Amino acid sequence: MPKSRTVILMATYNGEKYLSQQLDSLFAQTDKDWVLYVCDDGSADSTTDILQKYAERYDNIVIIEGKGRQGAKGNFFGMLEQVEADVFFFCDQDDVWLPEKVEKERKKLGEMVEKYGNDTPLAVYSDLLVVDQNLDPLHQSFWHFSGIHPDRLKDFNHLGVGMLTTGCTMCFNAAARKAALSRDYSKAVMHDVWLTLSVVHDGGYVEGISEPLMKYRQHSGNEVGAIEGGEGLFWLAKKFKSIRSVVNANKKQYEMLKALNYGSLLKYLWYKTLHVLGF
Repeated sequence: MPKSRTVILMATYNGEKYLSQQLDSLFAQTDKDWVLYVCDDGSADSTTDILQKYAERYDNIVIIEGKGRQGAKGNFFGMLEQVEADVFFFCDQDDVWLPEKVEKERKKLGEMVEKYGNDTPLAVYSDLLVVDQNLDPLHQSFWHFSGIHPDRLKDFNHLGVGMLTTGCTMCFNAAARKAALSRDYSKAVMHDVWLTLSVVHDGGYVEGISEPLMKYRQHSGNEVGAIEGGEGLFWLAKKFKSIRSVVNANKKQYEMLKALNYGSLLKYLWYKTLHVLGF
């Protein structure tokens, strides 16, 4: 594919309910100097019809043919492999970008390039407004809501145990893409987690913008930061299932970190404990 200066990579799958709102927010950006690449993951609803209508209306949409059901991680990695650019954005199908998101994040990335050089892996991310399925506000700061500490993103040890960015806000340079694709990413938990870790692992920098630049939509039925109480055997069964999920998630996280030469399991457990305790 021809190289573009700035690209937005969007993965879609059965996204008909919210996709048009997200696309409209992209085309309402104050900075319009970009190309949108979209790859659908085998939708069974009208997602592909919606994409085709927008592609007929706008000349800066490129629809990439999918390779069957890959999941979000495989879909985004597939686009990263195919698309070359100077600046990249990840984009989900169901959020809404505020009008100055591209402009402000690209400006921040440009400042980092001036400071560190364009051959250094660099990534930018921002805070988010947490909203419900109707875009009504739930929380003014996702960072505060989720206990994210941007200052710890400079430390690979802390970063590896959960101090991660939110992929749907990310903007990064070609050197960051190269870092993410330069090693086997089959153990990656998700594309954005892997890219963030790869940037810092390779001596790059990840910096945040404290201003929320998008609306992070929570679908009905989602539980964001919620812990249900209860009693009896049913509650105990749910707690056991939750504990098992946490153990499995940490196992996958450590397997990914081993692919990045993180170190011993004991080291991982030590930093994980510090993270849980808020240090």
